[in-house]
Amino acid sequence: MKPINHLAFVFLFMLFILVGGCGETRWTENYYYYPDWTPDGEIICMKEVADYRKSLSMPFPGIVSTDRISTKYYITTMSEEGTNEVAVKEVDSIGKVCASPLGNYIAYTDGQYIKIITTSGQAVNSIDCTTSDFGFDWGNDESKIIYCNGSTGKVFLINRDGSSEQEIADNGWSVAWRYSDKIVMNKPLGNETYRIVAVNSGTLSEEAVYTKVNGGCFNISMINTNEVIFGSDYGIKKFYLNSPEADPVLLNSVTNVLGIRLSLDGERIIGTGNGSGDDLGKEIWIINIDGTGLEQLR
Repeated sequence: MKPINHLAFVFLFMLFILVGGCGETRWTENYYYYPDWTPDGEIICMKEVADYRKSLSMPFPGIVSTDRISTKYYITTMSEEGTNEVAVKEVDSIGKVCASPLGNYIAYTDGQYIKIITTSGQAVNSIDCTTSDFGFDWGNDESKIIYCNGSTGKVFLINRDGSSEQEIADNGWSVAWRYSDKIVMNKPLGNETYRIVAVNSGTLSEEAVYTKVNGGCFNISMINTNEVIFGSDYGIKKFYLNSPEADPVLLNSVTNVLGIRLSLDGERIIGTGNGSGDDLGKEIWIINIDGTGLEQLR
């Protein structure tokens, strides 16, 4: 009988250990996207649950393959400290998610649709936005939604039930409304990159232009609806709706937290990490408004 090659035996034995001794190991990884705040101070986000398998490939023993064998998606809530995680509803894909300002509904994106559910996960309505590239926000009495079509730049108001859609801008993005009677958006003209405006949500007329504001991801503060927090190349800043000529105020120099969302008490900000490629947006980070206490929750 031919003697055993001891080096080959050791190599195969180590691979046997690597894949768990039975030819296969399985594990689960969780990823988190688009964190925001609910009106009761919890964090709401999208969660991806991915199951993986590592196994010896046959008929070539010694070759290890890793496969994703299943993926599920959930709208999830958790405490400000990252505890008490609860799955509200299983959904079909990763999308942006936003709780209504009075706490009765949740809206989330699914392909070209904004889908609306109750806070217990029951389906209410589905709004066809004709594109999968858009941003949105709730109106301040949760009867309307504003959304911007990233393909055309057009901005629309629509009732929660999908009726009475109305175009209010033909070149806009980064919309914010939720806690104010003003709508803030970037509405550039011609070759402009930034032209930040405040629009009266009742008359839909422009009330002010903020020529010194360059940035996006606007957050109208709930405790002071005259303040707008936003992200810029130099950090997180704020400006005042009643002072269109004033310079924005630098709150902190944090630039590595994206998709920022201001807490209801105006003291903390959550967002995603600024990784690249497949790592972009798979984390939840939280910081104090002055830039201290940066912490990864997920």
